[in-house]
Amino acid sequence: MTILSHGHLWSLQLLKTCQVIGVKTVCIAPGSRSTCLVKAASEIPSFNLVTHYDERSLGFFALGAAKYDKAPVVIITTSGSAVANLVPSATEAGALQIPIIYITADRPPELHHCGANQTLEQEPLLNHIVHQQLSILVDSKKNRFQAFSKRIQTLLTSYQKGPIHINMAFREPFLTSPSSFPLKDNLIKIQTKKGVTKISPKLLKTYHQKISNQPIHNNSVLCIVSNTIKSINYKKLVSWSQHNKIPILAECSCSIPWNEPVIRQVDHFINTLSKHHQLPSYIICIGAKWISKPLQELLSQQTNLLLIHDFEVTQNWLNIPCLEIMDQSIDLIDILPSQKANQSYYEICLNLANQTNKQSNHLNQTSKLSESRCIKALEPLIQQMNTVFLGNSLTVRHVNEHIKPLKTPVKTITQRGVSGIDGLISTMAGLASQEPKRTMGIMGDISFFYDVGGLSLLHNIKNPILLIVINNAGGQIFNKLDINKDPICEPLFVMPQNINIKNIANAYDLTYKKITSTKDLLKLTSSYKTLKTHHIIECIIN
Repeated sequence: MTILSHGHLWSLQLLKTCQVIGVKTVCIAPGSRSTCLVKAASEIPSFNLVTHYDERSLGFFALGAAKYDKAPVVIITTSGSAVANLVPSATEAGALQIPIIYITADRPPELHHCGANQTLEQEPLLNHIVHQQLSILVDSKKNRFQAFSKRIQTLLTSYQKGPIHINMAFREPFLTSPSSFPLKDNLIKIQTKKGVTKISPKLLKTYHQKISNQPIHNNSVLCIVSNTIKSINYKKLVSWSQHNKIPILAECSCSIPWNEPVIRQVDHFINTLSKHHQLPSYIICIGAKWISKPLQELLSQQTNLLLIHDFEVTQNWLNIPCLEIMDQSIDLIDILPSQKANQSYYEICLNLANQTNKQSNHLNQTSKLSESRCIKALEPLIQQMNTVFLGNSLTVRHVNEHIKPLKTPVKTITQRGVSGIDGLISTMAGLASQEPKRTMGIMGDISFFYDVGGLSLLHNIKNPILLIVINNAGGQIFNKLDINKDPICEPLFVMPQNINIKNIANAYDLTYKKITSTKDLLKLTSSYKTLKTHHIIECIIN
């Protein structure tokens, strides 16, 4: 390999270090200042390179790819406003501690604060979002290169708590420059040992002691599972549940596949418990960032709560009195209490859950579509997929409320860090880029229009994507809030629209179909078993 400049050398050192820590996908938005970085990335054969003209959309694509299997993803941009466009996806990655490495090119110090083109202070844009940040001035001094290599290796091989920002300032010319030290064979060998922090036996013992003192034995206990950073050892969790007679209520944002024997339909189940005066006396929460409003209300009323999660910062934002254990270095399942709870309460919960499931089976096929009927009718299609990505607003809430346990190990992935509706198509594309089989996305019309440009990313995806757009003519979630009584609700909050989704699908060369009834939606089940191309299904809500 011919090293063309010091910028090229430094870039190769950085990206080879990224390769060592497991980076496989590198997302690139074109720009001149990032020339050395892009050149270096193109010379590493193991990288899957994804390019897109929109940094905002590309940032969400990287987010989706990293969410799929928690492997780190690199995104490379040029300087200036390109970096600002990373902020929306970075806020989500920061909130959920997703491992994205943002590598941004910059102009050197002498071009700052002098009116130079495409120049702004880039570090402040991300420094309150990312978990680590490093700013580097590339030059021709050998000792500085050696120091840079050491800093990069230390940062990338030992830090595992979320997004990182590396800002690289390059001087022109990018690929030809005079040498003050020989460029040939100056790449520094990268240490392949990853620094993994292991929990000390003493701390683990402390956790167990704290948990053993909790009032669980013979009480009515419910375990709730929501968002976690690491995937849950669900087989172990189910075994623990059955052995200790503690029912599990799983939100759709958790990593437990849908065919596991846990309770779903969160809102319905909690309301059923309340109706039958069977609310638990003690709750164990695994994860955080809960979706369900009834669940949040239940937790806010609890005085006996064990909260276990792997987020770096506390998630006890409801100010609930509880025992909170927060640690990324442990398998959350390993510190669950070993006491047996009340068996009769366990059986009551399972019976009530079965009743809820049976009640939800009924669906009038002649009915016009509502948001909830649409989600229920989609259940057979969801069951055929490997990965289902859920948009925010009403979509994720209705899935959480209405979809019962399924027969297949479907994995649902959500965007619940800061719960925005931006970048959802791009995130779905990123997920699908890692999924070896079929992916489904479900989102509302406003979310769809917000990220229409992300549809161009679907052409990078070989495996078929089925995108369901629930078109209820605007942001109808606002009609569920107090503002719905105000005449300004519709024009300023709901924002009704009549944009032609079919024309958008045609513009991006995607197969399109319109659905207006539950009967038509249920008919799709058989026809999409052999899905081979990307489809957009528009469900018109009446």
